[in-house]
Amino acid sequence: MRTRFPHTTSWLRACACTMPVLAFLTASTGAWAQTSQNAAAEALFERGRNLLEAGRVEEACQQLEASERVDPAVGVLLYLGDCYERLGRTASAWATFREAASLADQSGQAQRKEIAMTRAAALEGRLAEVEVRVEPGALVEGLEVEVGGVVIPQASWGSALPVDPGQQRVTARAPGHTQWSEFITIPLQGSAQPITVPRLRRLPSAPTPPPFADVDQNVGHTQRRAGIVVGGVGVAALAVGAVLGFRAMATNSDSESQCRPDDPGLCSQRGVELRDDASTWAMASTGTFIGGGVVTAAGLALYLLAPSSEDKNVQVGRVRPLVGRDGGGVALGGVW
Repeated sequence: MRTRFPHTTSWLRACACTMPVLAFLTASTGAWAQTSQNAAAEALFERGRNLLEAGRVEEACQQLEASERVDPAVGVLLYLGDCYERLGRTASAWATFREAASLADQSGQAQRKEIAMTRAAALEGRLAEVEVRVEPGALVEGLEVEVGGVVIPQASWGSALPVDPGQQRVTARAPGHTQWSEFITIPLQGSAQPITVPRLRRLPSAPTPPPFADVDQNVGHTQRRAGIVVGGVGVAALAVGAVLGFRAMATNSDSESQCRPDDPGLCSQRGVELRDDASTWAMASTGTFIGGGVVTAAGLALYLLAPSSEDKNVQVGRVRPLVGRDGGGVALGGVW
């Protein structure tokens, strides 16, 4: 039988009259949740016990397992162990009885502890066992071995371990390796069934890309973009040079009205100032034209010399503008 506290709700109601309403509501929230949990576990337990008495053992085990998950208790563990034993799951029954004995000892239930220990001891001579063997060549980092859905700790490899008899699935897995799995039949009794874990096959690594494919494609894309930007700056400089040139010609034309027709070199002070301005605008236009031409040529060279993904042997060309006192140009360098 399960140990319950049926008077919890009555106690809370009795205490409510002596406590402030707010304090009662706060305290009763946790108690109500616990009471609901106990009620659900109790209902599952009663259903499982009735099914067990009716001979519907497998269904009974499912209900008792659910009750134990909701609220573990010594009584339900004893019934669950008995249920497992009727199904022939001797290892599960043995482990459940031992768990019931431990819980009964903690809660001071000496009689139930004795019952659980006696039932567990009676099963020890009937336990089926397996022995997981992993050869040194099969031992890889992160290797995990599972028998019947239960992971076998590495410290237990090579030792006999109790398992439920019958057909069990054995699985071995490790990071970066293929999973191995097979079904084995474990006899009811006898010597420990050996399980030899084979060497797992390593998963193929991702293919390595050609050494220049991605690099050339990325560099080429970046270089073409740089060529467009640089070329755009050069074209803009040429446009500015043209504007400055038109300004120089217009200023020079204005200066002519300030000079004598029969002697263009003889001008008023305003005419001299306008001719000086025109000369300044002309020099600025020339310099801007030269610079714009150089930058435009550099942008064009960057774009045209950018390596493509199909041409793996092309290396990035180097473009260096040259501007001197008497003119400008572009220096190209690289290996093709």
